[in-house]
Amino acid sequence: MTFTEDDLRALLDERTAPAPERATDVTQIVRRGRRMLMIRWGMGAALAGAAALVAFLVVPGQSPNADPIPVAAATPSATPSRTPERQPALTLDGKDRSAALASDKSAVGYDLKLTPKSSDLVVRCEEPGAWVALSFKGGAQKGATARCAGRGTRFELSGKAKSVRVWVFPANAPVVDRPLKDCVLVEKEKGLCDGKYAAAELIRYDVALSLAADLGAQPGSWSAAVYDRP
Repeated sequence: MTFTEDDLRALLDERTAPAPERATDVTQIVRRGRRMLMIRWGMGAALAGAAALVAFLVVPGQSPNADPIPVAAATPSATPSRTPERQPALTLDGKDRSAALASDKSAVGYDLKLTPKSSDLVVRCEEPGAWVALSFKGGAQKGATARCAGRGTRFELSGKAKSVRVWVFPANAPVVDRPLKDCVLVEKEKGLCDGKYAAAELIRYDVALSLAADLGAQPGSWSAAVYDRP
């Protein structure tokens, strides 16, 4: 409720009439009332301004000229997808599948554990002609590279390696199937042949990782499976 100055004077006159000796200075009270109203008004305006500022900062799109809010770049998951478009077969020529993985992106690599009985590795790609590179850990088998065939690419395993890193890259990746000795411009440390990656050098983890970093995660699902002999 709001009181005018006349209302205040009338109220004070009414309450001080029985005791004139205790009369209150109306002018002084009015001045104090005005100061209190000014203080309250100032606090209200400040709070309203602060609320508006918070709304502007917290709620995107309040200002038509506001800069777009940056979005963190997406990164590929460290774990391959477990719902591939095409599951690897459970058996292969009488051999049981011992390990498998699937990814919905290419230009990525994942590890598969091997056993002493592991004899075959099959990689199937959504994109025909995609590059496949294998790097083995443990044992004498170093690695292999190949183009992914329509029905899958099959690799023979020695049975001595403990694990294998499987990389799959797009068919149009900057890769040449040519040994470094046949290249005009050779960068052995980077595994480059005339400015492109030599396919045979992709068995090196650092080279495959460099190509993956250059490309970033790309579309193209694929799966890989290890089969053990009985």
